Amino acid sequence: MKIFYVFLSILIFGTFGLSGQTPDRPSLAAFVFLNAELASGITLVKELANFGEKIRGADWIITGEGKLDEQTLSGKAVQGVLESAKKQEIPVAAFCGVIKVSKSTAEKLGLSYTVWVSRDMPNLEEALKRSYENVVKAAADFAHKIDNA
Repeated sequence: MKIFYVFLSILIFGTFGLSGQTPDRPSLAAFVFLNAELASGITLVKELANFGEKIRGADWIITGEGKLDEQTLSGKAVQGVLESAKKQEIPVAAFCGVIKVSKSTAEKLGLSYTVWVSRDMPNLEEALKRSYENVVKAAADFAHKIDNA
C-alpha cells in the first residue's frame, strides 16, 4: 500500500511571507520593489514539490491540520491537498489537533477520514505533553482501519 504523507512546515510559510492571503511587511516590500507576485502558499509549495506527480499511485494521503474548521474551506493547506487528491481520486485522511466541523462537513470537504488527536485531553498543556502518544494511537487506529477495509 502506498501512502503519501504531507508535511508543510509553518516555518516555511512564515519565513517566506506565505502564511496568508495578505502580504506582510517583508513580502509587501518584495511585491513592490522586486516585482514579486502574490501566490497562495500551498499552491506554490505544491508546484515546487511537484506534488501531483509525487502522489500519483498513492492509496491514501495523510495530512495534518492544527484546527479543522470553517476557515479550512478558504485556503488552508489541507484544502490544497484535497484539490490535488480529488483529481487523482485518492482518499485523504486528516490528523487534527482540534476538529470544529461536523463529520458531514468534513466529508463534503473531501476528507475520507478525520481524527481529533487531542479530543480527550482536559487542557492544552496536557494535550501538548501527550501529543506523541496521541498521534501514535491515532496512527495505529488509522492503520487498523485501512488494514481491515
